Amino acid sequence: MPFRRELSTNLVGTGLTFGLGMANQALLARGLGDEGRGQLGLIVTSITFGALLLGEWLNRGNTFAAGRESDRGRQILANTLVYGAWVGALLVAVAAVGQRLWSPLAFGLTPDVYYVVAGIAAATVTYKAGQAIVLGEDRLHLYAFLPVVLIAVWLAGNWFALRVWSAGVGGVLTAWLVAAVVALGATLIPIWKGLGSFDAALFSRTSAVGGRGAASCILIFLLFRGNVFLVQYFHGMAQLGVYMIAVVIAEMMQRLPNIAGTVLLPKVIRGGDEGHRLSLQVARKVLLFSLLAAALAVAAGRPAIELMFTSEFSGAYEPLLWMLPGLVASGFGSVLNTRLAGQGYPPVTIWAPAVAAGLGASLSAWSIPAMGLKGAALGTSAAYILWVAIIAQHYRAESMGSWRDFLLTRKTGDTMGVQR
Repeated sequence: MPFRRELSTNLVGTGLTFGLGMANQALLARGLGDEGRGQLGLIVTSITFGALLLGEWLNRGNTFAAGRESDRGRQILANTLVYGAWVGALLVAVAAVGQRLWSPLAFGLTPDVYYVVAGIAAATVTYKAGQAIVLGEDRLHLYAFLPVVLIAVWLAGNWFALRVWSAGVGGVLTAWLVAAVVALGATLIPIWKGLGSFDAALFSRTSAVGGRGAASCILIFLLFRGNVFLVQYFHGMAQLGVYMIAVVIAEMMQRLPNIAGTVLLPKVIRGGDEGHRLSLQVARKVLLFSLLAAALAVAAGRPAIELMFTSEFSGAYEPLLWMLPGLVASGFGSVLNTRLAGQGYPPVTIWAPAVAAGLGASLSAWSIPAMGLKGAALGTSAAYILWVAIIAQHYRAESMGSWRDFLLTRKTGDTMGVQR
């Protein structure tokens, strides 16, 4: 299927996810207030980080394995379900211990919510690993549809939790668990071809590639979300709630670059980006989109925030502006990083974000106490720019000789509509 058609399909899915996601965020902000939104932001960041630690290696490895070993689909799925069940059992045991020894958490959860958090993390690990199989098989129509299922169910659940039952953060987490389980079912049903046996050798190969990819992904996640805990520590839960609105908008701006990378990855794994021409064209177009999105954020960001999230969150506008240089750079760099990921995650995909995350953490530790939310955004922006500079230099040296050729579009035979 042509790259352009696949990208269009994913843009439709992303557009639906974006619209439903913004409605969900507006509902959460209005229903929880700044302190509740800050509490939820801390919990979501922690769950996401835990799911990355436990399952991102399988997510990355499954995409690679499904693309390179397409005849082993039943075994890949069996390995995924066995590992997901093991993670679920482990997290339930941890929740049982936590309920007895660590209640209440600093997050303000009641003891019974421990099991809800465990279920969210286990379901997230499993459905993301299943979606990675879909991606590796290059089934991008299905891949574009699955996030819409998750956000639609969560939005509906949040409406009942906040508007009907006034259940607060606990109700939002329960709605998230329901959405994660539904998303897991929606992922498994289309790829079910019968269940093979657990394949230890395949599992080992998957972990070898996936481990490198997970390290890269986790470090990139920390570039963006690592300072959330510092904001809460220095400025409290209410200010974190305001900052999370800037984070949410920034994540929405990153969706097109992420989708472009998603469509590109299976092409690279299957050898469809000879000479780097396709990835460079995608990266340049993403850079243009990011610049336009940044200009729109500058012009309309403040009234949009006040309209969607109320004036209580208008303080998110300034940190969003400080994030924009890094966000523009990251869109370009994420496509190049995807190209490198398709080659099996060479060392630069790990040490580059590690160096950048170290810079971002150091800068944030100094700037957040002194500059508040703007300091947090400054740390994020600087870290992203350093990461992209390292990745771009590595990629340029690998693909061609001069920065001019690297940055400027060249006439090539490999266009966005070439059949792959």
